Amino acid sequence: MLEIIQKTTEKFMLWPWSKIEPYFNDLVLRPIEVASIASWLADWTSLSQLVSETYQRLYVATTVDTADQQAELRYQAFLDGIYPLAQAANQKLKEKFLASGLEPDGFAVPLRNMRAESELFREANLPLLSEEKKLSREYDRIKGNQTVSWQGEELTI
Repeated sequence: MLEIIQKTTEKFMLWPWSKIEPYFNDLVLRPIEVASIASWLADWTSLSQLVSETYQRLYVATTVDTADQQAELRYQAFLDGIYPLAQAANQKLKEKFLASGLEPDGFAVPLRNMRAESELFREANLPLLSEEKKLSREYDRIKGNQTVSWQGEELTI
């Protein structure tokens, strides 16, 4: 499913939610059976990695140059338009996987973690999580703009 975009994270980073959502929907609608669980999990992993890598790249871009307004806008847009929706979609996939009752070999610990995450998840918290990331980014920006004089040079902390 995601073979086409796995190697093109740069392109994926530019996608709006409307282009990402069908991949989550495909996984929600696809049946989970013993014969298909490996490919289903692989596709879910690939999609989750793309979303996660996009978040990390956008965040790093804001830290490399704290004055880069374009990087800041791309990061904010991701936090507003993709991050909470992807978190909610991942929750649906966790619930679907847990409801299947399948327990692939070596999956005891990940299943335990998924059960705990699924129980703790509250959709009402998603905007708060986005806001927390924005506030953390603002803190990083302020901290990154601080300078000190060191041996006659002005350096960032």
